[in-house]
Amino acid sequence: MYKYIEAAKIALASILSHKLRSFLTLLGVIIGVAVVTAVATVIEGANVYIKEKIATLGSGVFSLQKASVTSFGDFQKFIDAMRRNPDLTLDDLAALREQIDLADQIGGTDGSARAVKYSNVVLESVGVNGVTPNMILLTSVEREWTGKRLSEMAETWKVEPVDAAVRILRANPRDSIQGRYLSESDDEAHRNAAFIGSEVADGLFQEADPIGKEIKVGSETFTVIGVAKKLGSVLGQSQDNFVQVPLNTFMKTFGKRSSNSFRIIIRARKDVPVERVQDQVRVVMRSRHKLNYNQPDNFSIATDEVTEQLFGAITGTVAAVAFPVVGISLVIGGIVIMNIMLATVTERTREIGIRKSLGATRRDILVQFLVESAMLSGFGGLIGLLLAVALMLLVGRVAPVPVAIPLWAPAVAIGVSTLTGIFFGIYPANRAARLDPIVALRAD
Repeated sequence: MYKYIEAAKIALASILSHKLRSFLTLLGVIIGVAVVTAVATVIEGANVYIKEKIATLGSGVFSLQKASVTSFGDFQKFIDAMRRNPDLTLDDLAALREQIDLADQIGGTDGSARAVKYSNVVLESVGVNGVTPNMILLTSVEREWTGKRLSEMAETWKVEPVDAAVRILRANPRDSIQGRYLSESDDEAHRNAAFIGSEVADGLFQEADPIGKEIKVGSETFTVIGVAKKLGSVLGQSQDNFVQVPLNTFMKTFGKRSSNSFRIIIRARKDVPVERVQDQVRVVMRSRHKLNYNQPDNFSIATDEVTEQLFGAITGTVAAVAFPVVGISLVIGGIVIMNIMLATVTERTREIGIRKSLGATRRDILVQFLVESAMLSGFGGLIGLLLAVALMLLVGRVAPVPVAIPLWAPAVAIGVSTLTGIFFGIYPANRAARLDPIVALRAD
């Protein structure tokens, strides 16, 4: 152990005595580690973002839709399915609600982008969504409060689960809403009620209270009954730029027609595996679409797991391409280190001769130069890692780029850079160890 400590001291003294040369030598390793870490950070950030922001249905919840992309590379199949498959309808929603007994909640949603106006203020391209009132339960799955399930709270308060969910949201400052959410009576009576996002509220009303105000959605007038909590953005796209209206009102106002964007959201009962509910849904839909046993489904069932697998396949492909490409810079950095170490051996030939004449073995000389090479590249890896972390944290603050530093990144960055130094330092170290001490002492 003492030999390694002594070798590390000699290596550190050598590195510090040639600071500029050492830095220029490490430039390739620094850039390589920085880029690899940055790519890993973006990919890890994307994976975390998908779980937290995009895959939002939760456990036991799935959606029924006209078509969906179920795996990486199936985009053409998705396009073909969108052309071929029949649209989902409100009748499908009604049939599922009537025949599916294994589901806890079944809701529907449709939408399009429209202009929204209040007084002289007009907001363009606002997402206008028709939703069933239980959508608040399906998109915020099984919220809990004071340790009790939502259904238990609804029973205690003697209200509908939707109303219980709203009450819970109001009670939690982190998830608070203003006003109320859409109700079953709003949907059944085709009321022109609107639940709006915080961005729409800020854009139309500034400091004024939006509750009870009338807004124009397209050419139709709606009364604002509630404002959602601020949700933020996903991949740079605002999640607060929306207006939700009762689904029946949406269909009545904007056309009683089926839509490519109409989806049915289903949540399995707590005691039922989600696969059984999906099978039951599949049986009902195949019967409604009059499909024979040998015909494939002409509808799609999507879950968060499928979404995560899809995006995981995409990020995995990016990683498989990116890491080898940026790894080339590490190889280049290793070659530079080998060249510098060869020059160092030549410069320190007399020093090697003196050490050998005083009893240093070939192994001692080999260890000395390998340690120096490993420390040199290890320092480069550390600098590259710190540079990448600082840069990505800065990018995460000023740009809509998901950033999450993977736990393995520091260990891999330092480990790979150090191994690079050892690998490319073997030849120079071996050459130094083989020097004849008499010849080395004669060197100028």
